[in-house]
Amino acid sequence: MTMKHLVSSALLTIATVAIFSCTSSIKKADIPASANANEEITKMDQAIGQGYANQVDVLASKEFDKSRAYLKDAKKDLADGDDNSDVLESVAYSKAFLDRATELATGRRAQAVGILEARTKALNAGAKKYPFTEKQLSKIDEKLMGKSEKLDKLTAVDISEYQTDYSNIELATIEESQLGRARTLIDAAREDGARREAPIALKAAEVDYKTAEGLIRANRNLRDNYFQAVTTANRSALFLAAVLAETNDGKVSESVASKVVLQNNRIEKMAAQLDAADVQLNAEKMRLNEAIAGQSGELARQNQELARKNSQLNKANATIDLQQTLARAQAEFSSDEAEVFQQGNNLVIRLKQIQFPSGRAELPTAAMPILAKVRDVAQELGPKSVRVEGHTDSLGTESVNKTLSQSRAQTIANYFSENGIDRAKLETEGMSFSKPLATNKTKEGRAQNRRVDVIITPEGMIQE
Repeated sequence: MTMKHLVSSALLTIATVAIFSCTSSIKKADIPASANANEEITKMDQAIGQGYANQVDVLASKEFDKSRAYLKDAKKDLADGDDNSDVLESVAYSKAFLDRATELATGRRAQAVGILEARTKALNAGAKKYPFTEKQLSKIDEKLMGKSEKLDKLTAVDISEYQTDYSNIELATIEESQLGRARTLIDAAREDGARREAPIALKAAEVDYKTAEGLIRANRNLRDNYFQAVTTANRSALFLAAVLAETNDGKVSESVASKVVLQNNRIEKMAAQLDAADVQLNAEKMRLNEAIAGQSGELARQNQELARKNSQLNKANATIDLQQTLARAQAEFSSDEAEVFQQGNNLVIRLKQIQFPSGRAELPTAAMPILAKVRDVAQELGPKSVRVEGHTDSLGTESVNKTLSQSRAQTIANYFSENGIDRAKLETEGMSFSKPLATNKTKEGRAQNRRVDVIITPEGMIQE
């Protein structure tokens, strides 16, 4: 006989002894020889599932595990194409051991009511969904299984310890389900340098997290009492992650990054509204197609309504583009270079550092990089028009300042025309000192009033 045959024979002998030792103490359940093996296996799957629900797995773990093992054998025999009788025999022993486990569990349940109630709460909270809590649950379950045959010997201290352990798992599970994402985001932000790049957002996220955590611990079974705090904590953590990403490893300040994130949040809300409008529009188009025959008057009215809503959608799309460009432009210009803001449906870039020579309109070389940024912003929007307004202080006559402000506006418009913006879309106007931003009685006020405003109107934007 070969070594392979010797090993196989030995394994068969061991398996036979093991099965005999398991089955000799219990009588297999009665299952008709004509029963469908597949159906019987399905029944046992359901029965074992109910056993888990009734916590038989911890109250009579040895018998329950044997039931599961026999069912596993039955499934394997069925898959291997073994005789129906062999499969049913394994199912019969599975059922017998499960019946025995259920009987033992029924007798032992009264001795551990408080423990089982605490365990049920942990399970209902979802303890098996998360690796950490599942590991802790298994650890305590194993301890309880070891005591399952002597539950009547447990002291009041023992029972209290089990209840506390399961209760702690319940709390940890609730915290994980409610704040797990926030904690992960905050931990990741710390590792990525949030203390250095976004300390304000990090501090806010940490405070909101601790507040929510405290409310959960005080009100674990009263979700309404901590729901708002959890929502705030998760939003703060998301905001922290977004701000940290926008800082681009310290290249952008936290204040600017925060503005960009807030702007993007508004854009996302508009996009969601636009998606909802698209769905509504498509539904209306379908209803319109169904009502076309014999309803020419109604058709005309509906077409007008659809045209109006299409116009609104186009406007919303243009507004989103404007908002996105505004956010990027605000991050592009420093506060001493330009002020960027939305004015109605227009994007306004208020230039502060053109530094024209006194009383003249020649374009300084130092202004070229700033104007290049303005040109890029305008081209990104695909402008319907670009209006350049020149403004002066009140020194000198109105006539002289009118001519000077017009010349300066035209100089900048010429730069845009020579660098990629269609001349037909350019407009200029010298405003003289008719629209001051500050008093002309001080040096600082006059410096603020000397400026150039570039007003960009996107293509397709409806002017209000």
